[in-house]
Amino acid sequence: MQDQDERRGDTLADLQRRHDQFVDKVSHDVRNPLQVILLQAERLQRLLPDRGSREGRAADAIAATVHQLDALIKELVQEARGEAEGTVEDERSFGS
Repeated sequence: MQDQDERRGDTLADLQRRHDQFVDKVSHDVRNPLQVILLQAERLQRLLPDRGSREGRAADAIAATVHQLDALIKELVQEARGEAEGTVEDERSFGS
């Protein structure tokens, strides 16, 4: 019985590790292109003489949207990690 509990614990720990790796990879893969977009939008903001122009407003909107998406990604990552940790804790306490 103890061996079975240990295997279950090892399996849950492995699943948690895989979940964390997946969340990190997805977060990284989504944030990298956003960073490129943000850098280009900020470059346009610096280069445009009239920030009130149509192009200036578009660059501002792009930068603002990237910041919103980045905040959303951070929130989703925190939520995913919290849910996964809760699941592992629930499984461990259920099996005890």
